[in-house]
Amino acid sequence: MEKLNFLGYRFRGPIPTNNNWYIARADYKLTSSGSHTLFWRGALRNDIHATAPYLPGSAPEHTLADYSKGFSAGYTALLKPTLVNNFHWGFTRQSFGNIGK
Repeated sequence: MEKLNFLGYRFRGPIPTNNNWYIARADYKLTSSGSHTLFWRGALRNDIHATAPYLPGSAPEHTLADYSKGFSAGYTALLKPTLVNNFHWGFTRQSFGNIGK
């Protein structure tokens, strides 16, 4: 009777990971008193997480990637001490991927 190996082998394999985040901010006063202001905020994410390779020395089976981006912009006007005008606008794009061999 022949026995088959159903368990497999386990070994240490490299699992490369990159966590790259970029965040930016800009503020600008349109008037010297600061009653009219503009702002911009932005974020960019480049994360890459690889899984373990199937055999030692081979490429990872899968790579999980996240390339999400987003920004927002706004304008604030202080017209009177009791009257404030705000306008905000933003955009977010989520991008996930499972990259195989």
